[in-house]
Amino acid sequence: MSSMKNDEGPVIDMTPEGEFIDPPPAKSGVGVFLVRLAIFGLMVGAVGLMFWTMLLALPLLLLAGVVGYFMAFRPRSPGRL
Repeated sequence: MSSMKNDEGPVIDMTPEGEFIDPPPAKSGVGVFLVRLAIFGLMVGAVGLMFWTMLLALPLLLLAGVVGYFMAFRPRSPGRL
């Protein structure tokens, strides 16, 4: 039990005078913009690839389901088991 940490809530960074410490400035620049643009492009490309794959696979799966249905429930002649 002695190894458990006593949680006293969030830490608020303040100076001894009572002022809040300014957060670090956000990163900006052409390099950061290009990296974010590349990540966004990869995400859009991945979604497009998934959509394209779905458009190709869905008709094949529907056709396989219809064929399987008729193979499972096809009428049989009275002499066959």
